[in-house]
Formats: sequence, C-alpha cells, structure tokens
Amino acid sequence: MTYARPLVDRPLRSLVVTRTLPGPMGGGNDLRRLAIARSLAALGPVIVFGLGRGGAAPPSDAGRDRLGWRWSSDLEAARAPRGSELPTALAEGQSPFAPRPSGVATAELLEVATEFEPDLVVIGGLDLAHYAAALRPRTAQLVVDLDYAQARATVELARADRNPRRALLWRHAASLVARQEVELVHAVDQVWISDHTDVEHLTVLAGPSVHVAVIPNTVDPLSYPTAARDDPSTLVFPARFDFWPNEDAARHLVDEILPLLPDARLCLVGRDPPPWLVARGGARVTVTGPVPDVRPHLAAAAAMPIPLRAGAGTRLKALEAFATGLPVVSTAKGVEGLGVVDGIHYIRAESTDEFVAALDVVRSDTPVARRCIAEARALVEREFSSMALDRAITKALTATTLVSGD
Repeated sequence: MTYARPLVDRPLRSLVVTRTLPGPMGGGNDLRRLAIARSLAALGPVIVFGLGRGGAAPPSDAGRDRLGWRWSSDLEAARAPRGSELPTALAEGQSPFAPRPSGVATAELLEVATEFEPDLVVIGGLDLAHYAAALRPRTAQLVVDLDYAQARATVELARADRNPRRALLWRHAASLVARQEVELVHAVDQVWISDHTDVEHLTVLAGPSVHVAVIPNTVDPLSYPTAARDDPSTLVFPARFDFWPNEDAARHLVDEILPLLPDARLCLVGRDPPPWLVARGGARVTVTGPVPDVRPHLAAAAAMPIPLRAGAGTRLKALEAFATGLPVVSTAKGVEGLGVVDGIHYIRAESTDEFVAALDVVRSDTPVARRCIAEARALVEREFSSMALDRAITKALTATTLVSGD
C-alpha cells in the first residue's frame, strides 16, 4: 500500500507516542524521546502521549507552547511482563519487552489523534507496535523510532548472559522479536535508529525497501555543569539497574574493580537497584536509587567507568560524561555507536586489571585525562548535540517530503 506524503507549507503537527512520559533526567529512552519531541517542536506543535506517566509529572517546558502532554487513564497500559510472567507472555506470542495492548489507551490515543490531526506520528519503540497499526489511517507519515535494532540486541543478550535460565528466555524471544520487527518496519514509512551499524542489520533482516534514517542520541551540553574533579576518589556509574547488563556492570565494579582501588569511592545512580546491590551500600559504595536529576552526581565525580558487556543503541551515559567533562574508561561495548577513538575520546578497558590501570591514570589531572575530556566534549558538541539532532530529523523528514528542503 502507498501512503500520501504531502509537502506541508504550514507548521508540522507531530504526535509522539511513548510507553511513559519522558522525564527530563530519566533513563536513556526517556532522554531520547524527550529530545526528539523538543526537536519536532521547532517545526510545529507536538503532543507527547504516554501509556503511563512514569510516576512523575510531565517535563516543564517554559516558553515551549508547542509541546503538550497527554497520558492514558489505564494504570496498567505501560506495564510489561516481569519475572515469572515472561515465559507465559512468550508462550502466548507476546514480546517480553511489550506491555499488553490496552483498549482504553488505544481509544484515548485515537481520540487525541482525531482532535489533533497530526501530519507525523512517531511511535517510540517496537513494544508499541499495536498502537502503530491503530494510528496508520490517522496520519500522512508514520515513523517508528526503534533507537536500535531490537532483534540483533536480543540475540546478543542471549549470547552474553551468564544466567542460563535468562539466556534461554532471550533465545526463545529472539525469533519472535525478529518477526515483529520485520512486520513493523514494513508497516511504517520510515524507521529511526541511533547507530549506523543497525542500518545494515535492518536492511538484511527486512529487505532494501525499508527506509531507515539515523537519528543520533543526543544531549544538551550546555545543560550539564562542568565537573570540578577536585576529588579524584569518586567514580560514578548511572544506569537503570533492572536491566541485567547494567546490573552485571555494577557487580563488576563493586566486586572486582573497586577492591583494587583502595582510595576510590563508587556512586551508583539510578532506579531499581536489586536488593543485593542496595545491601552493598556503605562507606565506599553509594546506591542512590532514582534521583530527580543525575547531573549533580556526575559533576561531583572524577571519572566514569562503563564495564558493559552487552546491550544496544548508543550510550547516553557516555555522552553525559563527555558533556560534563568526565573522562570515561569503558569496554568497546560501552561506547558502541559513538564513533569514539581509544586514547582520544576515552580509554578502552576490557579486563579488571585494565580498568584499574586506566582509572588510576584518568582520575587525576593527567595529560591523557585532559585530552580525553577536551576531545570528547568537542565530539558531543559536533555530533551529539541538540543542533545535530535537529539536522538529522529535518534531513529525515525532508527525504519523505513532509518538510520542505528550502
């Protein structure tokens, strides 16, 4: 089926559909959806519809009268399967990442779309595929923002997970996710992802007819305070700890790396820390749980270690460190998709001993640390800032003739 893609000479009206309303200092998905919504607001009015509110009020956007917020009254609409529910969901053919479709949320979303009449609808992720189908007749242009190729990521999670029961779950999920991903990308007009690597993957998976645009993850470097780095003992690792690669990285930091840095302290910042991690809190380990703003914790640190072994998408925690002026020591996986160079923008470390040696180098004001800080900040301003996002979105929409190239 061919859908009209009219060239509009009036402000572009955009509807962004998310699992929860994005908080200004939430996790990676929150930061991405919020940045996209704000970028689209430069082109015309935007409504962000969340299946849930995420436990917080909508972000404050003073002076941005083009950006509005709606959410479903169904308190379960954003809830995905958890724990023992996951095998049941897979047996029923449901993605382990996706909330069950909500009739209430669908009706409320369609009511918003009927009233707002969007030119563009951006669906935030594969887990909202049901809502993409419902909105298809209501817009000239339907985009899915995958952030990353989820099928590829699921296969990688299955290979990397050392928990055999969970790895088996990922393997069972991989084929289901791949099938759903192919169906969704063929049902929309354009796919947005954060990493060039996934363009090739989606083309192989879904065929060359899929229209893919690279929309980078970004941060606003001007909104991050510069780290004073006057206390070389403090390390920071921000994350959602209910995602096992982040939990695995935290365990590596607490159990293996920190004991070999007797003068260091570690601050683990983010939501859903597991009980074992909370129990490790003490004089040398701080576990904050959810915080309203991660930036003060970044500014108080001397460096950010990122010992990730699995995951997908570009790494917003690394971008936040770069914007704050924190040197980063990371695995290659931890900075994947950013196009950074070892020894220039960050220091690569894969083993415990390599992390310890590199952190000893960058925690103080060494030439290596100064170089990484300066080059990484310049990279963020050039490739991963709000202006870079505006350019990428305008280019993507111009390619589908929703925005004039003039």
